[in-house]
This record gives sequence, C-alpha cells and structure tokens, in this order.
Amino acid sequence: QIGHSVLSYYDDMPSLLAASDIVIGRSGAVSVAEYAAASVSSICMPYPYHKDRHQYLNAGKLVEAGAAVIVDDLPNEKERQGWLWEELEELMKNEKKREEMRQVCKSIARLDASTKIAEKLVKTPEEV
Repeated sequence: QIGHSVLSYYDDMPSLLAASDIVIGRSGAVSVAEYAAASVSSICMPYPYHKDRHQYLNAGKLVEAGAAVIVDDLPNEKERQGWLWEELEELMKNEKKREEMRQVCKSIARLDASTKIAEKLVKTPEEV
C-alpha cells in the first residue's frame, strides 16, 4: 500500500513537501528550489516544449548533485509511464538512496536566499 496524493493545485507547498518522501513534479526554478529546501528526493519531469528548455537546466542542477532524477515527458504515454514507474519503483524500494538524496538537498539548499536578495536590494549604489 502506497500512501499518495495527486493534486492539481495546492497553495501550501512547503507543508506538502515536508510531509513527502518523494515528489514528482515539473522543474521550474521555484519548484526545484522548493524540492531542495524541503530536502525531498524528487523525480523531475521538465516541461519539454519551452523553446530554451530551461526546466532541463534547472533539474540538471539537482541531478548533477545527486538530489534528483529526470524523467522526460515523452510524447508516447506508454514509454513515459514505463520510465516514470521504473524510477519511482527504484526510489520507493531504496530508502538509502532517498536518504542520500535528502542529504544532498540539505547541502545545496539556500535557505537564506530571500534574505540575501533583500540585502542586495536595499544597498545603495555606493555599497555595491
């Protein structure tokens, strides 16, 4: 029995991610940052039709660090489902791997990012 939730929209992502062992989601910059901040292992499915493929770059940072895996949103539904299930099943069965991914997330997350940005915004040109 797998405890799971499938949601089209949820407005309290930090709480939802904190309660998760694995997340499957897109790879926008904010999403990827939230996965790392929540220290949750993730299967990133970048949006494949954007002209600059920026979601692949975002997800790639987590993948390179060892905090996520990528599953392409393939046009062929059977292929996509097969690949997704393969990655999901591996993570569900491998608690050690999920823990390693969580630890990597903790090491790369920038929990003080909003403070750093605010500090830079309030500096005068002379201070920069």
